[in-house]
Amino acid sequence: MHQSSMGSLMIAAGNKVHPIWQSYEMLPLFSLLTAFIMGFSIVIFEGSLVQAGLRGKGQNEKDLFRKLMTILSVFLALFLVLRFGELIFRGKMGYVFAFDFYSILFWVESALLIFPLVVFRSRKFRNDSRMLFIGAVSMLLGCATWRMCYSLVAFNPGGGYHYFPTWEELLISIGFVAIEICAYILLIRLLPIIPSLRNINKNQEASKV
Repeated sequence: MHQSSMGSLMIAAGNKVHPIWQSYEMLPLFSLLTAFIMGFSIVIFEGSLVQAGLRGKGQNEKDLFRKLMTILSVFLALFLVLRFGELIFRGKMGYVFAFDFYSILFWVESALLIFPLVVFRSRKFRNDSRMLFIGAVSMLLGCATWRMCYSLVAFNPGGGYHYFPTWEELLISIGFVAIEICAYILLIRLLPIIPSLRNINKNQEASKV
């Protein structure tokens, strides 16, 4: 409800949001779908970073990532079909091929979301941890681009008013991210979130025998 309400909020802005991103029927659903996509992709992103930090000595989580990729593929495909379908149904394709600043942003956003689908469909790429990480980053950037566009970049409040976060607001946002990282480090040190490397090595040696 929270995520779909964010999309509903911008419906009230009407024509102040660029037509490529304004959708009176689909904006709440798009907001919800991008939240799902970002939520699942951040798991792959974070898990890949942990594996890289452990230099391959941690627990192999590729099976978990594959299951997440199956779910993500459905959400990604649904979002893209509805996204392009809404543009075609509402006759907005002229804006998409205008080749101005906003149309370029749209194609960048679309490319970032289409690329992971290609990665997930290829067996070779699915078994490549590096490509999984790149695919997760691409999804995060694609969804973030869509959210930034409909709420900030493609939003024109009128009357010569323009908004960009002040340095104080940016520092607050960075501070929240830093707090989350510190909390994560503290939790994995205090709780058995990441399996002990010693136990993993024992299991690997036992399997070899």
